[in-house]
Amino acid sequence: METFSKRHFEKLAKIINRGTGRAVQGFHDVIGESQPYWLDKVLIDAKSLQLDAENYGVIEQEFTGRLNAKVLLLFTAENVQRILQKVLGDEMDAQGLNDVESEAMCELGNIMVNACLSAIADDLHILLESTVTHYQQYSNDGVVALIMQDSHAEHVLVTQVNLMISGVSLHGCKLLMLMNTDSNQEIMEKIELLAT
Repeated sequence: METFSKRHFEKLAKIINRGTGRAVQGFHDVIGESQPYWLDKVLIDAKSLQLDAENYGVIEQEFTGRLNAKVLLLFTAENVQRILQKVLGDEMDAQGLNDVESEAMCELGNIMVNACLSAIADDLHILLESTVTHYQQYSNDGVVALIMQDSHAEHVLVTQVNLMISGVSLHGCKLLMLMNTDSNQEIMEKIELLAT
């Protein structure tokens, strides 16, 4: 059985680059501002994940069909509050923001993650099905534990994305794709056939 090699990773990273561009456009559509972004992709194991903030808002969505993977979208807790303030307005107090946090972040995550995965599906010419988006806050150790206990997490592709709101950079945003070689042999073959 073929393993996920550096060659596969480099080709998949190019596809995810286009997908992340669509995700950023989805963020722009919700936030209403032009969003410069940068990408820094690396293939790691979960123990090597570097998380600088103490707490994160994590959006989870699982994809099945021709590609079996889980996508996690991570925002620092501080940036979650900035996003909610921008989307919902300055007049809402902290309690009001907390009351709608899960719904608002699920909606934003759904737009961004599905935009990314639709680009991947287009490039690989496959159909994907997805679960309902789930949002929860975790400590940085909790994020690592969440990944390590997941059956998809044989390979973790990390894309760091720098977004901005009102001139303030939202440092620490990460898009993680968790993949297991055993359940994605056909996709690996498709990736292998792609032009470099």
